[in-house]
Amino acid sequence: MIITSDLIARAEDLGACQPALEWLRAEPRTTTELCSANSAWYLLACGWFSSLADPALVDQCASRSPWAALEFAAPLLKASRLDSCAEREPCWAIRFAAHLLTAERLDQCAERVPCWALTCAASLLTPSRLDSCAERSPWAALEFAATLLTPSRLASCADIKAQYDNNS
Repeated sequence: MIITSDLIARAEDLGACQPALEWLRAEPRTTTELCSANSAWYLLACGWFSSLADPALVDQCASRSPWAALEFAAPLLKASRLDSCAEREPCWAIRFAAHLLTAERLDQCAERVPCWALTCAASLLTPSRLDSCAERSPWAALEFAATLLTPSRLASCADIKAQYDNNS
C-alpha cells in the first residue's frame, strides 16, 4: 500500500518525528518499505491509521520491535504475538497493554516488574499478586494501590516506609 501525502500530513499533525517525515517525503513509500526501514515507525503509523495495518507486516515488525508493538499497536496484535511481546518486554506490556493480556501473562509480567504492575495495573492484579507486588515494592503500593491493599499489607507497607523515613 502506498503511503499518501495526505497520510503523511496527518502523521505530521499527530506529531511524527522529523526524520520519519523526511524519509516518507523523500520518494513515494509503501507500508512494506516503512516496515523494513523502521519497525517502530510502522507500528506507530498503524496505531494512528489502522487502514495501514497489514497483519503480516504488523507481526513481522512486532517480532523485531516488541516494545513498539505494545506501546503503539497492541490491539492489532494476534494473541500469540501479544503474549510473545509481553514476555520479552514486561514493562511495556504492563504500561500499555495490561488490559489485553491473559490473566496468566499479566501475572507473569507483574512477578517480573512489581513496581510497574502497581503503578499501571494494580486494579487488574489478583489479590495474591497484588499482595506479592506490594511486599516487594511497598512505596509503589502506598502511592498507587493503597486503596486496594488488605489492612495488614497496608500497615506493613506503611511500617517499612516509616522505618526508612526514620533512618534517613
